Amino acid sequence: ALQAQDISQIGKGDPLIITGSIGTQNTYYHSSYGNGYMSPLSNSIFANLNINVYGFSLPFSIYFSNDNLNFNYPQFSFNISPSYKNFKAHFGQSTIPFSNYILNMSFNGVGLEYNGSKFRSSAFYGVLRRAVNDNPEDPNPRKPQYRRYGWGFSAGYGSAGKSVDIYFLRAYDSESSLHEL
Repeated sequence: ALQAQDISQIGKGDPLIITGSIGTQNTYYHSSYGNGYMSPLSNSIFANLNINVYGFSLPFSIYFSNDNLNFNYPQFSFNISPSYKNFKAHFGQSTIPFSNYILNMSFNGVGLEYNGSKFRSSAFYGVLRRAVNDNPEDPNPRKPQYRRYGWGFSAGYGSAGKSVDIYFLRAYDSESSLHEL
């Protein structure tokens, strides 16, 4: 996982630091029940790049998969999450942990978090799920699904064990997101 920057440290560090990683994962799947659950071969490539200029850090990450868990189409994602003191912004494919019981899914959009010593809040807006069209010619057809948008916010006060939090999540599907084949 990449850590976002603390903008209060700008100008106090080395002029330029570039770090990152690149990797791949290749999986072979075989089942005596057939290949109805997933493709026999799955490949993914990821790259993380962190460019630090005078303490201002820009973390980037890119992920490509030919299988995307349950679906057989490529997916590219991008994320940048800068922070300043108690604030953290999210742009691209991100996750804001609202609660273990409410929302710990990724979204593609924008978000903002504030985590103070007692008060905390967060908000986001983005795409929660991509649209998937049915392909009747596919040997393993999948159920079509609409693109799902969502927005939400949370606010809380207190510390571990003695706190009050409220959450609001609104999600809706775009019926025009499916295309006829």
